[in-house]
Formats: sequence, structure tokens, C-alpha cells
Amino acid sequence: MPETNSTDPPDSPVCVILAAGKGTRINANSEFNANSEFAGNSELASCSLPKPLMTVAGRPMIDYVVEAARGCAPSRILVVIGWLGEHIRQHLNSERAHSSPRNQGVRCEYVVQEAPLGTGHAFRCAVEKMEGFHGNVVVLNADKPLFTQASVAGLVHTHQATAAAITLTTATVGNPTGYGRIVRSEWGTVQAVIEEKEATEAQKTIREINGGAYCFDLSQIQEYLDLLPQHGSDNSHGRKHEVFLTDIVRLSAAGGKRVSAYRSPDPDIVLGVNTLAQRELVEALVVKKRGVISS
Repeated sequence: MPETNSTDPPDSPVCVILAAGKGTRINANSEFNANSEFAGNSELASCSLPKPLMTVAGRPMIDYVVEAARGCAPSRILVVIGWLGEHIRQHLNSERAHSSPRNQGVRCEYVVQEAPLGTGHAFRCAVEKMEGFHGNVVVLNADKPLFTQASVAGLVHTHQATAAAITLTTATVGNPTGYGRIVRSEWGTVQAVIEEKEATEAQKTIREINGGAYCFDLSQIQEYLDLLPQHGSDNSHGRKHEVFLTDIVRLSAAGGKRVSAYRSPDPDIVLGVNTLAQRELVEALVVKKRGVISS
């Protein structure tokens, strides 16, 4: 049975953390071997580890994301794991992961995504474990450690205030290269998230980007989950027919659902870690913004 808190109000959201990606663009092995938490474990030190366990300012990235998740006072936290996911489970179940006062509360549960079929498929796997839940669901990515409890609370507040089917975090940045662009109608309503590789030249000039954090009213968007299109093919660099969660924005908007945006006052929170250079940048920002001493 899922662990719940009987004091939670009935509208407490469920939080889903997507942590199943392999992180093929980043070689984290050397980082882990230098980390004292893993150095003494021969099993962990002898192999590559999932990207969410890469350290930023002395802590695995996923620790910051679990901490941020508590900003929405969730009734459950579901962590979707895949490749080497048992290492993530082992870490989050450890005493160290819960040593911070901000990481006290609802314990993480785990959902296994057996095949790497994209973020949309990962979310479907999580929904299957929600056992009839039809309320709000917050979705975070495990490689975005700059999200805070305040930013997640702001996302949920905007979602509730606008009575939206979907609310997504966005930010306006100077260089949007590599991020999904927010496409709006002439009236300013969000219509879609267009990934860079599928964007037109005109869309690539859009500076408002997808932050990778969402709040869904599951009762309004569940009908679209089975309509998410497949991307890729058996011959596209080994990636087979992935399903992207971002497509649910377009489908829902086209179906007449309200899609809102929480425009982050701090554009840095949307930065993710896909390369060692990005990790260094994010770590510097964590140290600067949170007063953390990098180890």
C-alpha cells in the first residue's frame, strides 16, 4: 500500500520525478568514484551510474529535486526509475538522503520504466500506480537541481488560480538553444511546446522556453495520454518510438483545455545537466544561490 499522510488535505497533489533517463551525453563515472558516498561500495564504483546521482555541490542532483518536490506538500512522491534504477532506490532509501530537515516527510515510492520509451511513457507508468487518483499531479525532472520548494509552490499556485488542465513552468532566456520553445496564440495562450529539432526557423527565435516542470489536472488530461504520438524509429540511433510528455500540451490545447504558464522569476531554475560543462555551471549557481559550500 502507498504511504500516505492522513493529515494531508484531499486536494494534495501527487508528485512524479522522472529519473529513468540514461544520460548518454554525460560520463559521470569519474564523478561518482570520487564521491565518498559511493567510493566504498565496490558494486557502485565498478560501473557507470544513472545521471540523477551525479553530484552537484556535494549532493546527488536528485536530492535537490526531492527537496523541491516537498514545496507542493505532496501526498505521494513517485520516482520513475529505469537504467540502473536500483542505485537511485538505494540512495533515496538511505539515511543520508533523509538527513536534511527539508527532506523529511513522505517517503519516495518507485515506478520502474522497463524500456526507455520517453518521458510520456514514463509518466504513463507513474499514472498506472496512482490507483484511481484523479487530482493534480506535479511532474519534475531529476536533472534540474535548481528547482526549489518556492518554485514548485509557485507552479501549483498558478495552476490552482487559473483552474488549468495543464500548467507548465517557463522562462525567458537570452539563448534558448537546446530547449523546447513555448508557442503561443495571437491572444497569448499556450498552444504547444516545440522541441528544437522539430522547430521552424521562426520558432527557433522564440526565447520563452519549457522549464520541464508541470502540474496536471489528471481528470482533464488523462484522455490524451493514449494519444501521444511516437517519435523516432528502430534505426534512429537506437531510439525506438519514444513518446514525449510535451506533446500533451498541444493535444490538450487543441482539445479546448486551458493551458497556463508559470513564468519563473528566476530563469536559471530551468537549467538542466546534460554535459560536464552544464554540471559546472549549475553547481556554481547552486553555490551562489543557496550558499552551499562545494565539496
